[in-house]
Amino acid sequence: MSNIKNPDTCTYKTLFEQQQVDQYNIDFLNLYQKVRKELLKLSTSKCRPKIIKNQIHTYQHYSINILGQLQLNAHQCGYKKHCLKHIIIPKINFHIEFLKFLKEQFPKHFDNNAPIPISLFKRYREECIRLLEKAINQINCTPSKKNLQIIIDELDIKKYTFQEYDILRNTVNAIHTQANILNQEENSFLQIVKIFIEENYNPNSICKFIIGEFTNSIKESVGKFEMINHLKYLDKEISQAKEKKVLQNSLKSSLKNWIKQELNYYKYSFHVADSAKIPERSVQSPPETIKVKTNISVGQMACILRQMIETKVIETDNKKETIKMFSEVFTSKNSDSISEKSLTNKFFNIDDKSAEATKQLFLDLFKSIRN
Repeated sequence: MSNIKNPDTCTYKTLFEQQQVDQYNIDFLNLYQKVRKELLKLSTSKCRPKIIKNQIHTYQHYSINILGQLQLNAHQCGYKKHCLKHIIIPKINFHIEFLKFLKEQFPKHFDNNAPIPISLFKRYREECIRLLEKAINQINCTPSKKNLQIIIDELDIKKYTFQEYDILRNTVNAIHTQANILNQEENSFLQIVKIFIEENYNPNSICKFIIGEFTNSIKESVGKFEMINHLKYLDKEISQAKEKKVLQNSLKSSLKNWIKQELNYYKYSFHVADSAKIPERSVQSPPETIKVKTNISVGQMACILRQMIETKVIETDNKKETIKMFSEVFTSKNSDSISEKSLTNKFFNIDDKSAEATKQLFLDLFKSIRN
C-alpha cells in the first residue's frame, strides 16, 4: 500500500474501476477465517508448545505491522474517501478483531510485551476514560480525583503494551466498581492506592503523585511525634495491602522504601534537635531534688518510660520535659545521678538487652499482683 498516495499508481485502483472491492473484502475475510480454523486446530494438536507460540507470534506481529501501515496510509491515500470506507477501515476492523481473537484464544502464547497498535488502543482508551470520568464524578476526595485524572492524561500520550493495558484495565474496572464504596471511606485516596498496589499498577507519575500527597498529609500533622506516628500508620496500611502478584519493583515496595527513609530521617533529625536543646546544669542551680532510688539501669528506665507514654499511662505533650523530670527524680542501680542526655538517647534508641530485661520486669510485676 506504499503507492496509494498517488491515485494513478494506487494498488486498489483496478478494484475500484472493475467494481471488485466487495469481492476482494470477501476473499480477504475468507482467508483469515481459514487461518483462524487452522490455528484452533493447531492448538488442539500434539505439536510442541514452542511451535504453536511461534505461529501465534508470527500472525500477531504481522497484524500489528499491517495496522500501523493502514493507520499511516489512511491519511495519505489519493482515493481517501473510497479507500477509507471500502478497504482501509474494513481491514483495520478485521485485524483488530483478529488480534482480540489471538489474545482471547491463546493467552499463554500471545506476546503481551508487544505494543498495542494505535487503532486498537483508541478503542481501549475510550472505554477506560468513560469509566474513569464516571468514577471521578462519584468520588468527592480531591486527591483521589487528581489521581484518576493523571491516568486519563497519560492515556492520551503514553504508548502501552498489551500487558500494561491489562493491568490498567483491571485497575480502572476495580475503581469504577468500588467508586460508591470508596466515596464513603474516610480516606478514599488511601483505598485507591491499595487498589493500585493490588493490581500492580505502578507508573512513575502515579508513584510520584502518591508520595507527594503522603508528604502533604505528614506536614499537616501537629508536632514531630504526630508526624512519625502518621508515617507508622501509612507503613502499616501499605504493608497490609494485598498484591495479586509480588514484584520486586512494585508500587508497594517503592512506597515502603520511601516511608522507611522518611521515618529514619524524622527520627534522626528530631533526636538530634532535642539533644542539642538539652541545657547544661547551671553552676547556680537550686538545691537538687530528693532522689528516688531504683534498682534498674538507665536503659530499662528509658524503656519503661517510653512504654508508659506510648500506652497513654503517662499523658504528655512534651516528652522532652517528661524525660528531664525522670532524670532529676530517679537514680539508676549504677549511679545516683542520671544524665538527661543519656536518658534521652536511650529513650529514642532502645537496645535489645534493655528491652528484654524490661519485659521480664513487667512479667515479674504482673505475677506479683494478688488476685
